[in-house]
Parts: sequence; C-alpha cells; structure tokens
Amino acid sequence: MSSGSQQLRRYRIARRDGASVADALTFIANGIDAREAKLIEVEDAKIPPPADAYELLITNPEAAGCATISEPEHLPMPKHDDEAA
Repeated sequence: MSSGSQQLRRYRIARRDGASVADALTFIANGIDAREAKLIEVEDAKIPPPADAYELLITNPEAAGCATISEPEHLPMPKHDDEAA
C-alpha cells in the first residue's frame, strides 16, 4: 500500500514539524493546492497516516536523475507580424 506521493509526504512532514497549512503548501511549491490540503487534513485527522507516510520516496533527486527546478531563463520572444520591427 502506498502512503502517498513525494509531494504529499513533503506536505505531511512539514505539517508534522509545525508548519501551518499555508507554509507547508509554500514549502512543497506545487503539486497540492489549498482545496486538496483541506481534504488531506480532514482525512489524516480521521485516519492517521502510517509512519512510512513521513518517509521521502526520493531523498537525493540529483542522484536519482530527477528533474530539478531552476530559475527560468529569459528567452527573446519572436516578433509578431503586427509588431513594428
């Protein structure tokens, strides 16, 4: 049985460590929105998640070959026909 995605596990860890819902959502950056967080909170209160729900699936994303988030590069936008050259 799975105890959730990497994002869910990171959210639960942040909440367990004392972060507010808003701070936990900011910490994980994406993958869970406020509506889903509310559902998670209700469900976890009814049925507490097992211990492995607080273990990350991937602890070193670079070593696992996962994509990482970096600052976006500013690329020149193409000119449109209706723009003056």
